[in-house]
Amino acid sequence: MDSSNMDSSNMDSSNKRLSFNEMAKLVKASCSNEYKSAEEIAVEINRAVKYLKNFILPKLIENGELIKLFPDNNPFQKYKSNIK
Repeated sequence: MDSSNMDSSNMDSSNKRLSFNEMAKLVKASCSNEYKSAEEIAVEINRAVKYLKNFILPKLIENGELIKLFPDNNPFQKYKSNIK
């Protein structure tokens, strides 16, 4: 298989540990143009959904860097970067 034609949309295909700031950059880049679910973001940046939901997304929301599509804890919640 020719890797030159591979889709480069997976922003981080490695499983190395990243700092919170590095992880935040990946998450914000993933949902900069449209609302995405935690599951969609996790697949795109190759991280566990539970980790994102418990540690990364709440801090980004608290800091005003992400906005939620629904104001409450909706099972269909999606997120979008609030940074222009």
